[in-house]
Amino acid sequence: MLPEAITYRLGIRRLKDIPASRDLSTAIGWTMMTAVFPFLTQSKFPGPANVLTFFAVFCLLFLRTTALGIRDVQGDKIIGHETVFKVLGRTRTRNLAAVLVVLLAAALGTLAFAFHSPTALWMLAVVPYAALYTVAFFRDVAPRGFLAEIVTDGQNIIVGAIAAWLLLA
Repeated sequence: MLPEAITYRLGIRRLKDIPASRDLSTAIGWTMMTAVFPFLTQSKFPGPANVLTFFAVFCLLFLRTTALGIRDVQGDKIIGHETVFKVLGRTRTRNLAAVLVVLLAAALGTLAFAFHSPTALWMLAVVPYAALYTVAFFRDVAPRGFLAEIVTDGQNIIVGAIAAWLLLA
């Protein structure tokens, strides 16, 4: 996949060898499916609003992936997965998550007020939810198992419910 000159110099033989590749590829993949591919059907050049939308979706999904990585840290150590949590450590990952929540709010706020998007204004409702479950995962009250999946996917359910309500209204 990568040229040999790059892989030899960096010591990367597989995609799995790139630090935090699982978290990044998951967030980028879902962002492509939900924010980029639908736009590509429109035959228009992407503008700043599209880039902000992509960024907001990426922040939301990367927060989810990072939270689940915190939950799965012991299993990831055994298997050898390089997650953001394993690469950065607890404090830096918590700081990164806080920055991502702020950037998510900024992207949605900019879309809502600078680009006059009422949809983005409604989507701001997911920011406090994302902030709360992110804090919970960094404390000892982090949910485990299926409940953790429901909590992290709750943001997607909220966004989906808002989108459905706006489409039907």
